[in-house]
Amino acid sequence: MRIGPVEITFGKKSYNDLVTMLRREQTGGVANLKTQPKVQLAEYKSWVSSCVTLISDRVSTLPYSFYNKNTGEELTTKNKGYQIYTKPFRNPNDLMSFRFIKSFCQIQLDMCGMSFVYMAKNKLGQVWELWPLNMNDFIKCDVSDDLIRPTVKYQFKSGNGFIDFDISQLICLTYVHPFNPYMGASPIQSQAYAQDIDSYIEIYERDFFKNSARIDFALTTDEKIDQQKADELKERWREKYQGSYHDVAVLDSGLKPVPISYANRDFEFLNLAQWSMEKIFATYRVPKSKLGFGDNGRAGDVQSDISFNRESISPRLVLWDEEITKEVLPTFNENIEFKHQNPIPRDRLIEVQEGRIHVGLPTLTLNEFREKTHKLEAVDGGDRIFIPKDMIPLDRIDEVIDAGITAQETSTDPEDDDRDDEPDSHVNPDGSDDRDDNPTDGRSIDLLGNGHFKIICDAVRDTINNFIKGNLVSYKKQDLGFDNEKDLEDSLKYIFADIITGMVDHMLDYFGEKAIFKKTELDDWMAPILDKVVFEYKNTLIKNPKWNEGNWKDYFNDQMDSNPRLSKITNSLSRGCINYTKWLIFRNHNSEMLWNINSNECGHKGKLKEFISKDQFQIGNMKLRFPNEVLNFSCDCTLTENKLKDKE
Repeated sequence: MRIGPVEITFGKKSYNDLVTMLRREQTGGVANLKTQPKVQLAEYKSWVSSCVTLISDRVSTLPYSFYNKNTGEELTTKNKGYQIYTKPFRNPNDLMSFRFIKSFCQIQLDMCGMSFVYMAKNKLGQVWELWPLNMNDFIKCDVSDDLIRPTVKYQFKSGNGFIDFDISQLICLTYVHPFNPYMGASPIQSQAYAQDIDSYIEIYERDFFKNSARIDFALTTDEKIDQQKADELKERWREKYQGSYHDVAVLDSGLKPVPISYANRDFEFLNLAQWSMEKIFATYRVPKSKLGFGDNGRAGDVQSDISFNRESISPRLVLWDEEITKEVLPTFNENIEFKHQNPIPRDRLIEVQEGRIHVGLPTLTLNEFREKTHKLEAVDGGDRIFIPKDMIPLDRIDEVIDAGITAQETSTDPEDDDRDDEPDSHVNPDGSDDRDDNPTDGRSIDLLGNGHFKIICDAVRDTINNFIKGNLVSYKKQDLGFDNEKDLEDSLKYIFADIITGMVDHMLDYFGEKAIFKKTELDDWMAPILDKVVFEYKNTLIKNPKWNEGNWKDYFNDQMDSNPRLSKITNSLSRGCINYTKWLIFRNHNSEMLWNINSNECGHKGKLKEFISKDQFQIGNMKLRFPNEVLNFSCDCTLTENKLKDKE
């Protein structure tokens, strides 16, 4: 006989259940015998019980709320009449909670395809109590012959009599039947064959493993023995060895024990258990992982949970929501809606991917994404579109491409700008830097045409050298010295801050612009400059092996006079201070400024968008007010007044 996908031969053995099942096959089929609710409820066992209980627990414990149909607003305890129209759910009757009613009815719904709740009304016609009906007492459904407005009644057994309920008195929870709109289609009925096979497998497995369900071995002999002798040998064997472990059997009369192995048909039949389980799981749309089968990993479990709640739980909740909204709440207010919370868990992987699409690119604002995805309130500043800082506005893409081509054609080495992630890689053992050439002379940075700024630049460079020599040594003599790198760093920061402030103040005073000097404004520019200068200066000093010898005076004199890296740092700082002072003066006079590129070592040539500006110069994606606003040791650019304006 073939049952499901497996051919099974039972031999001479027969069981009452198997005989019953075969008779059903010969008399019209098993499905016809599972139309009655009592028969269907009897199948609440094995995998069916596991699936139905899981669904019932999930449906009955999900929270729900009440909403205004017109506005979608959630109704709370502060709303008028809330305590009245929620009474059937807070206290449906004196014996049961609403959670229990949902759980009980959901089990019967999944077993019978239909379930009913009687609505007891008060004198005002409001649904005041809810009572679940037991499908085990269901008798029949009577429908009148009127096709347009039929009368539908459901009959239930009550004691020794019967009660007929009109459909208007009940909350009718039914799965759609392909032939009858007033009856439910039971999953048990549709999968009757799988149910019967699963039931029979339980019986077979029980008998298979039960003691003496089948013989474990046989005693064989070449001699002919009668039944009396065989019974005597069997009894002697039991008395001697049954219940004895690790004993030694001594046999006479040529007896030999022969173990009996399982027949292939036994294993074939047991394989049906897997087949019937999968059929039942598919019927109730329950993933195996929800009942503890397999290890899918976190990602797999999340997807199984999403699938279970979307395909199995959500449709059942919609059924509850629609029936309660249609039958119960209109007796209080036509504009109230009953709705469970969304049971489908958030798919965080999809949300992250959507966030990268909508928020990572200029398509949605942050507040739009929050409202659309999470139903969250708006946040301050969330109505602006944010884009990564390395992204290019689409309407300026041609400018960026042209600038990149120009920079490649005109720049000898645009990367040689001292902006190195690992500056130590260029420092030689003697403290010099392989990025440096010999110290450069002061540039022609004439502001007013009389050469005074060139003199100031040369004097400042000498002053820096002498000041550092004298002060560093004097600090050491006063026990304020720098026995470690931190001490040296603190001392250098104090010295360079004093030098920068003195330079700017002196130059503004020389040109009669002292009134525009603002210490707080200078500090804002000077803070990042100091960090870079001190870091580079300290790094250059301590990389020299003589740093550990302690002969400070000779060491610093030697370094100041011979180390090109130190000269380059001080020269660049001088140019930065001069350009800053010029910018202050030009800004005070509302003058146009001209960015002069003296060499191409810094890479500004080809990157600078406009050479003339009143406020800021555009360099690629960065804006600067003057050369060396962000200190660049390879930059020889200077700031001058735009005299072309006067000629016009």
